[in-house]
Amino acid sequence: MPETKVKAQHTVQCAYLAGFYDAALGVRKPRLRVYSPNQPVRTQVPRECAVVNYFYCFDQDGKRSFLVENQIAEMENASAPILDGLRRGRLPKPGTDSLTLAGYVALSAVRTPTAKRIVDQAYIDHQIERFRFLIDTPGELEAYLEAEEKRTGLKRDAADERRKLKGGQIRVTQSNHAWSLRMMFEQLTTFQHRVMRLHWMLLRSESGFLTCDHPVTFLTPRAERVRLRPGKVDPDVLFPVSRDYCFIGSLTPTPRYGELDESQTKLFNLATIRRADRFVYSPFDVSYVQEELDKAHQGKLDTMKSDAIQL
Repeated sequence: MPETKVKAQHTVQCAYLAGFYDAALGVRKPRLRVYSPNQPVRTQVPRECAVVNYFYCFDQDGKRSFLVENQIAEMENASAPILDGLRRGRLPKPGTDSLTLAGYVALSAVRTPTAKRIVDQAYIDHQIERFRFLIDTPGELEAYLEAEEKRTGLKRDAADERRKLKGGQIRVTQSNHAWSLRMMFEQLTTFQHRVMRLHWMLLRSESGFLTCDHPVTFLTPRAERVRLRPGKVDPDVLFPVSRDYCFIGSLTPTPRYGELDESQTKLFNLATIRRADRFVYSPFDVSYVQEELDKAHQGKLDTMKSDAIQL
């Protein structure tokens, strides 16, 4: 298949987002309601949503490579019948189709700007700990600077560098985009296997599900859980697939299909809103979406890590 070169690259699949259009805004040209922190709600067509120019591109031999973008497009095409089946209320049978669904869920989790930020922050945290070791261990900073001088020819004074580090004058960044993409997509198989080990359930709701720019929620034992009563379904993976249906995976055996009432649906939607990076895509307009998004965004700002080294 020849390489295609697309500038506007979707970090959430356009065809996926189309499943959350608001019929009240028209069906000939489906539109979504788009919420962002502390901004008025607006409407957009799916192809205008979750777009970052050249997000999956990286430099290869002095040229922009579209390899990742093309591989994602192939995976989306292979998953199209599975996504269509979910939206018709059907889980795939065990076998190749199940593996494809698990891969699609994993792809939807690792392809977003939030996923990139997570791997970049892990690198930054590792480097900060490394510099803490250099500062705290006698002779290590001197040895590091000596090795750097041999490599670059640049001589730096250990006492001056230690002062800068302790004063927070040196910041750690991760600017290698190709590395970030590789780390993001190396997790795909891990997440796929994780989804395959779970019991799957497809939930239907008359009230309607929404989604966001980081649509797959992997819950941990310590996270605020979304529990359903009655039935005590405790999801480990939550992935809304359309206004009408939400896919979940659980370590606990569950029925394959279920119905949610309005209050239970809201619990799932709140979990998705809290997961959002910047945008929530909704097929309806209700006040709690903006309220919860603003609150979650402020909470993230309040707990944002610094990339400065300051001891």
